[in-house]
Amino acid sequence: MAPASGPAMTIRDAWGFLSFGLVMGLLPVLAPSWFPPTTLDGGSGRALWLEVMGVVQTGLGGGRLLWEFAVPAIVRWLTYTPPALASVFPFETPMSNRRSAHASAAHAETETRVAA
Repeated sequence: MAPASGPAMTIRDAWGFLSFGLVMGLLPVLAPSWFPPTTLDGGSGRALWLEVMGVVQTGLGGGRLLWEFAVPAIVRWLTYTPPALASVFPFETPMSNRRSAHASAAHAETETRVAA
């Protein structure tokens, strides 16, 4: 069996999974006469199967759409630095990696002693 040449699930596929799952989940509610009771408690195995598979299909399609659209948007939102703060915080490294003014002066003094 040959490996897949493209992505596992495209956005078009995800929308199809999401819509098909919604139809599967809502069909027993919208057309209950198509699912006659088959159990002692009046439930329908067909309706239960469609509802469970509708949740699975919706989860697959919705999860892929969230991963494609929501995750990058959240990452952009969390990493955004307003232009006014960009001049105050010019570095993108954590505070622990920045040198303080005192450390920079001490480093420069050491460099001059080593060079002499």
